[in-house]
Amino acid sequence: MTLKTAAEAAQQLGHITAHTIMGMAKRHEISYVRGPRGKVLLTDDQIAGIVEHLTQQPRTVEVTESQPMGIDSLTSARSQSLSKRAGR
Repeated sequence: MTLKTAAEAAQQLGHITAHTIMGMAKRHEISYVRGPRGKVLLTDDQIAGIVEHLTQQPRTVEVTESQPMGIDSLTSARSQSLSKRAGR
């Protein structure tokens, strides 16, 4: 089993940077081997997994119910309170 660095994998793939590969590893989007001092190392199968990950179709999200009065679920209680005081 040969391990390659993110830079070597990026060079092999040609259309992606080492920085992008390291970011995907940090976000747990791809599997990798953690090397000394947290270095991202990849097998050939894991590099193939990057290609598969990048070619997947985006998932669609179906909205089944809207929130009342245009308030979304990401609005905090404090901002809702301030909005009510401002008459919005």
